[in-house]
Amino acid sequence: MARIQLDELLRGVAREAGHPDTPPETVQRVTEATLSALASKLPMIDLRALQRCLPEQLEDAVCVSETRDSFFDHVARAEHDETYAATEHAEAVLRALGRLLDDDVRARLKEHLPADVGVLLNRESKPDRIFSVRRVPGGFAVFGRGSSKVSQVFAKREDAVAEARLLGGSVMVDGDTGHLVSERI
Repeated sequence: MARIQLDELLRGVAREAGHPDTPPETVQRVTEATLSALASKLPMIDLRALQRCLPEQLEDAVCVSETRDSFFDHVARAEHDETYAATEHAEAVLRALGRLLDDDVRARLKEHLPADVGVLLNRESKPDRIFSVRRVPGGFAVFGRGSSKVSQVFAKREDAVAEARLLGGSVMVDGDTGHLVSERI
């Protein structure tokens, strides 16, 4: 596969985030943070395959790092941002990558990623119909695309999932709970 062009990837990320006018430097920063988190979850052979597809300017973002953080917490730490906003950024980067990577590389990556992360690489992902249930201070909350605000915190994960089901679409449950769930509704 030919390398993805930097401007094509950054435009795709900005479009997936719903903010096509975001400055490229900002989009590149969040893309690098997400690539760093991806690197922490993949075996070396898949890291190399990903590096060969990425623009040369982003190769260094995909380097081996060990962390016990969840994928989205790793992105937030790398971005120096709130977990909620970083989660939205990472989801946009993954959806854009999913549309640009060839099928073989995408399948290899998904094989080693938590289910709530890998599903975002699907080309047919419907971003406006994906709801994430994530751990927040005091319990669990439901997030939709374009929203990083917590309107209600549920004490139990099951209650947050039930709320997300009422909204329809796909529900992804944060891997930090120990119960990986990704379901089509």
